[in-house]
Amino acid sequence: MCLLMARQDASFVHKMRQKSYLFLLGVLLVFSPYVAMVVLQSSINVQGGLGLYSLGLAYGTSVLFTLLVNPVIIRRFGSKRALLAGEVTYIIYFLANFFPESYTLLPAGIIVGAGEALTWTVFVMYSLQFGQQIAKLLSKQEHQYVEKYSGRFVATFQLSQILGNLISYAILYGGKNHSGNYLPNNTTTNSSVKMVTSDFRYCGANDCQNANLTREALDQYKPQDPHTMYILISVMIFVSICGIVTHSMILPSGELSNLTITKVNPEGKEENVFIAEEDHLKDKNRVESPNAEQLAKNGCQLVLNTLKTTFSHVCSKYQLLITPLTICYGFHVSFIMGELTRAYTSCILGVEQVGFTVAIFAAVDGTVALACKKIVQLFGRNRIILVALVQDLAVYTFCVFWNPQINTTWVVYLIFLMFGATDGIWKTMLIVIYQDYFPKCQEIAFSAWNMWITIGITLQFLFSTMICVYTKIYIKISLFLLGVLLYGVAEYIRKKERVAGKINKATGPVASEMREISPLNENQSSI
Repeated sequence: MCLLMARQDASFVHKMRQKSYLFLLGVLLVFSPYVAMVVLQSSINVQGGLGLYSLGLAYGTSVLFTLLVNPVIIRRFGSKRALLAGEVTYIIYFLANFFPESYTLLPAGIIVGAGEALTWTVFVMYSLQFGQQIAKLLSKQEHQYVEKYSGRFVATFQLSQILGNLISYAILYGGKNHSGNYLPNNTTTNSSVKMVTSDFRYCGANDCQNANLTREALDQYKPQDPHTMYILISVMIFVSICGIVTHSMILPSGELSNLTITKVNPEGKEENVFIAEEDHLKDKNRVESPNAEQLAKNGCQLVLNTLKTTFSHVCSKYQLLITPLTICYGFHVSFIMGELTRAYTSCILGVEQVGFTVAIFAAVDGTVALACKKIVQLFGRNRIILVALVQDLAVYTFCVFWNPQINTTWVVYLIFLMFGATDGIWKTMLIVIYQDYFPKCQEIAFSAWNMWITIGITLQFLFSTMICVYTKIYIKISLFLLGVLLYGVAEYIRKKERVAGKINKATGPVASEMREISPLNENQSSI
């Protein structure tokens, strides 16, 4: 009997692991094209800021959809259908880029924002379930498997940023005219001496998205051959479809909580065990789901409760003090995705280099984020935050005063590398801060974390065309200083309360810095 059950458990675990790997493969195939398309928007749809406006609408819609609609849709239609519907919206956004007009791209931005809210929510749910259910069959504690499978999801998303942008770089660079006959519109030639001099006066910090200047230098922002862009979009659609098909084949239908079968444990008692297979959904021992009317009622009640709890949390003392730093991080991310890729990469190096520079950023970002946990244990959180602040202020200041020349274009790659290092720090440290400050309400705390970051991203995208890059940099420097200052105030208040015994040392900053950073919380970001 025990031998039979051991074999059964081993078979279930093997099947579950297989499905988890295929699930992550689908995540990689779905995310890679989309993240590559996002960082290209400020360049390929630079005229009128159309690309950035579409992204602003996408992220704004994502915030509202996550708060108001997600729970109802997932409860009403099930996790798998919600996920597939969300992934299909990526394809809609790709199709809109075939004909990028305001009446196609802006509605597509709203649609993909709703879809992205669904996909991120369900991806986290599946990652959690894989870890929890395998833990039921194996000996280790549940949180170890949850962290393990959530960590794999985070690593897959980081890999998708690298892979997607390298695919973009390969296609756009391969489609570039390398014959030497082409000169971008921001260059001038003297036929008598056959000399080429590049004019980067309106690149970098001086990029104000002037309509006339943008029109004259359009070849720097768009591929020389429009067919290259069509090929890129087609490849992105194909890769996304492969990911969607993978998920449709291996993920079970219905509610995640209902994916169980009845097994007999060694004590002879029956217990429910999650098995991710379609035929088990028809198991006679499975509890029937509530009807549609009851689901809708429960969903609406859940939305109201979530809004009430979220509002109460965002008005709390410590959340108010760290909110400016959280919003500032959203501005920082969108600056890299929308401004740095256009004003520095496309304007100076050409649009075909956008994918390569962002791949450098993502690789360094991921490496630093992985190493950050051990560095914090050695030096403490606040010292690491101070280092990131000083480095970002230095790089932002350099970006303002740097005058690019033809022989210094390589500096663009260095800028992305430096920002990748600090982004890995900020992302990780914000997670540690929220874990430390709100140990008893982390679910709602990380919802607020995600909301404020997304609001920062949205605002940056929406006002992008209104002011010059150097003004945006000054705003970011001011926000970083304000955010870190208020965070310092929060740390000072917590120190006083800890000394007074109002904060349990077991959940204080020192203990939480040494604690394993839960990758699950990282998954709640839609960035």
